Amino acid sequence: ILMEAAGPLSGKVLDMGAGWGAVGITIAKAYPDTFVTMAEINSRAIELIHKNMAANGVSNCETVATDGYTNVTGVYDYILTNPPIRAGKAVIYQMFADAREHLAPDGAMFIVIRKQQGAESCVKYLKTLFNEVEKLDKSGGFWVLKASEPKGDTENEV
Repeated sequence: ILMEAAGPLSGKVLDMGAGWGAVGITIAKAYPDTFVTMAEINSRAIELIHKNMAANGVSNCETVATDGYTNVTGVYDYILTNPPIRAGKAVIYQMFADAREHLAPDGAMFIVIRKQQGAESCVKYLKTLFNEVEKLDKSGGFWVLKASEPKGDTENEV
């Protein structure tokens, strides 16, 4: 659903909270003009990402062990996330706010979130951070959101 909604990707991609790498590896394989960084807090998940990278023959990607954006450097054309809802609103909203510092001026952040897990309030908060917030798709109870044109620092921090 995310790849269909986002369309063709190129450039630098950050998969924030990559899990075992399903999204990041799929993008790296489908779009060889990308370089995908998969950020993940769980060391076991990072081991699985490396195994899945090898199994899928992708080399246009890397992993970074991080809690949020702590160890993330650089600027990305695209940031993708299915935020860790159970971590709480304060944690995921801080992730959205921190994404602005790592998003290219003409870049976009794509978020997959369940409607019943706060999609509507998520859209409201994203509008405090980004000039453009769109609902690209909704199916099976999930929404795909696109946030672009980051606003400067505002009084919207969590």
